[in-house]
Amino acid sequence: SIIQTAINRMGTNVIAAWAVCGKLDMLIWLVADSMSPALSTYNSQNLGAGKADRVVRGSLTGMAFSTGAVAVISLCLFLFPGFLGGLFVTEADRAVLSPMIIHYMRIMAPFYLFYAVAEAFSGACCGTGDTVRPMIVTLLCTCGLRVFAILAILPHFGTMDCIVWIYVAS
Repeated sequence: SIIQTAINRMGTNVIAAWAVCGKLDMLIWLVADSMSPALSTYNSQNLGAGKADRVVRGSLTGMAFSTGAVAVISLCLFLFPGFLGGLFVTEADRAVLSPMIIHYMRIMAPFYLFYAVAEAFSGACCGTGDTVRPMIVTLLCTCGLRVFAILAILPHFGTMDCIVWIYVAS
């Protein structure tokens, strides 16, 4: 990936810290990504059954559940990144890696709510038969923005913080 290539230039400690953040990040992805197909299925079944009135309410409820769960996990990742990250790091590496893990997670954690909402909304749209718009938004915002930012913005700053903010923004 383009982000990983940029990270690899930052040194082995940064690579290791980012890898741990990726493991912690996976907690968010598992929750948020599970709501997308659930809402897609829910909406398509209700539309097929002629109960379109349930689609909006169900979508909002699913989004609330996903956002609530992600909020709890995000809060834990914000408050306890050193402890949680330490579960994936040897005792010998904690002194070096923990400050980086804490720093990166505290930048990212507040923004996971946006991802939860986006995934739930995408699934809800797909369940109504609208699959093209969520795909285009994902391609442009996640893929396109990341590639553009890594190629155009990162060279001016050249820091891991810049990469983390690019990750958050996309």
